Amino acid sequence: DAISSEIVNAANQVNVYGAETQVKLSIDFPDNIQEVKFQDKEIIFKIISKEGQVSEIAKVAAVTFSSVVYSSDVYVLSGKKSVIVKSLGNSQVSVEIK
Repeated sequence: DAISSEIVNAANQVNVYGAETQVKLSIDFPDNIQEVKFQDKEIIFKIISKEGQVSEIAKVAAVTFSSVVYSSDVYVLSGKKSVIVKSLGNSQVSVEIK
């Protein structure tokens, strides 16, 4: 929940400052994250509980995630990653996770 909130807050912030503004976040993703999806204005984290149950955490941003880039080593989501959130203007942002 905290990670998705941090990314949404960064996306909303760079949008306010305008095109080409970017923020670099350093996020330590826990082991139980199975998948991260960006759909339109939503970030959806699929997580697995200690009991093995799969659930989703979703957050909605004020902007559209129009471009998402995962570097090749992000097939394993756990661990410390750099997340770059950049304004593209017109309420569009890009996200790069590496």
